[in-house]
Amino acid sequence: MIIDLNTRLFVNIGFSYNRPILSSTSQWNPNGTTIANESIIGSNPFDFFINQNNTIYISNKNKEQILVFLSGNVSLIKAISVNITNSSSLFVTTKEDIFVDTFHSSTNVVSEIKSNSTKLIPIPRMNFCQQCFHLFLSESYQTLYCSLSEQHQVISRSLINPWSHSSIVAGTASPGSTSATFRNHRGIFFDEKSRELLVADCGNHRIQLFEYQNLLGTTVVGNGSPNVTFDLDCPTGIALNSEKGSGANQLRYPSALSFDSVGNILVVDQGNSRIQKFNLIINSGFSTICSNSSTTIATTTVAPGAATTLWYMNNPCSPQTTYMHVTLSYVAQSAKETITFAVVNVPAYTWLDDISVVDATTSAQLLCNGDFENGTCSPCWIGSGCTGHISTNTPHNGTYGIYNGATSMTYMQQTFNTTIGRHLRIGFWTKWSGSISTGITTSVSIQP
Repeated sequence: MIIDLNTRLFVNIGFSYNRPILSSTSQWNPNGTTIANESIIGSNPFDFFINQNNTIYISNKNKEQILVFLSGNVSLIKAISVNITNSSSLFVTTKEDIFVDTFHSSTNVVSEIKSNSTKLIPIPRMNFCQQCFHLFLSESYQTLYCSLSEQHQVISRSLINPWSHSSIVAGTASPGSTSATFRNHRGIFFDEKSRELLVADCGNHRIQLFEYQNLLGTTVVGNGSPNVTFDLDCPTGIALNSEKGSGANQLRYPSALSFDSVGNILVVDQGNSRIQKFNLIINSGFSTICSNSSTTIATTTVAPGAATTLWYMNNPCSPQTTYMHVTLSYVAQSAKETITFAVVNVPAYTWLDDISVVDATTSAQLLCNGDFENGTCSPCWIGSGCTGHISTNTPHNGTYGIYNGATSMTYMQQTFNTTIGRHLRIGFWTKWSGSISTGITTSVSIQP
């Protein structure tokens, strides 16, 4: 199982790693695709890193190399031959410098490999007696975090002054299950925005959150959490050991995970010596509803030729007086897809504007006249939801937008060309007048 911690971690603000904006209703295909197996990455891989270009870095301990390749293309970009043995973690910066665990290879626990180099540069004053099970680098604060699992502590080291000493961030060096202690914790994640540290406390089956400069943590997921969350079994990051196996929908001792730029989850499946990729199918950006309202998100199964409802809103709590941005994600099932907007609003109005479908691979815009600045539906849009509803009444941008006050369901659609298997980013802006006492429905569907 993969946990998203209420999507708080996934706001993309320009780091080397990916933090796609996802909602709590996001769904992934339960069957993963093997994008790299033992013949490429060696046996029992442990950690990897994927940057915002979807470039994957992983250590092949059998060959003492760091392999670099693109997600979806196992042809190596390069293999960095360095003297690393049993390395458990690596982190890559925006400049493509690599920080790597070298406990078994060097006198220092952590070393740096500059971009386009194969030389290990030891990080001064990090010659501990324990291995960094996991590394995390805050480029904003130029601080390196090290998870000393066997010492039950997390320490940090400023990279601004090469001779500065390390600091204890969390843990007491003694195992325990209190708010101040860990029991063989594993992965760590530093939130650049809030400066909070999250720790996968493996031995206590929980995720701990530490506010900045606070040595007392709060259990946000797992054993002891005051929230209704998940039962965890020795989390090693934000991953959970579930049913073991080697099938597409099974993992055996998953050890690390990351997102690519479109929100797909990639997992290091250590026990099966492979990397599994789980495609994001649905990502809905809408969640504000009332107790007697309803939203529906499509199932993950898409029958050939069948329409998939990506977003469905019925009788919202209150008027939406300012434009809200809805973002969705979809994997193309056909070389031609048709997107449909269904709208009814009794007796008020619904606005739609700046509709886009972007190919995540090429960044190409696949729709035409999505901003309606032609002032007419043709030649791209057809249907009663467009005809007669293009208006200058408060568009999101520009001069025109959809202003629909139809008292019966109307439909507006456009067919576009794409490539089977491509990830599509779908977005639009909407607002509405009227409230729950009125008949308001907006839905978005797509059909091969």
